[in-house]
Amino acid sequence: MRVPHTALSRLAVVALCLVAAALAELGATSVALPYLVLPITAAAVVTVGAAFKMARDNCFESRLVSWLTTLAALGGAIAAATVGLPGRVPSTSPAGVVLVAAAVVFLVVVAVELPRRHRTRPAVSPYAP
Repeated sequence: MRVPHTALSRLAVVALCLVAAALAELGATSVALPYLVLPITAAAVVTVGAAFKMARDNCFESRLVSWLTTLAALGGAIAAATVGLPGRVPSTSPAGVVLVAAAVVFLVVVAVELPRRHRTRPAVSPYAP
């Protein structure tokens, strides 16, 4: 169900696009680690789709997929920076820093907007009359 956009929901879409761009950059630069290319690229594609759906409809489904992909990407980036990838030492890249920053911004903006979203929901039944 479509929900009207607010300034925060537009900011969330921009942050989600930054997450997708950072994932695409990480997928393109991890050619030396072939076991990471497919999952990172798939996450980037799913995140782009969720950002498009969120920009168009701002519905629950797009927010759910966005939350899941952002949390998974954030967890992976933090794990790579603290523990390191298998067989590698912990390291960070500029794309990883952008990914963490954009993911945190996205999660905070969506969490702040959540109470406002429920207050401004129309009182119309989603079912046919």
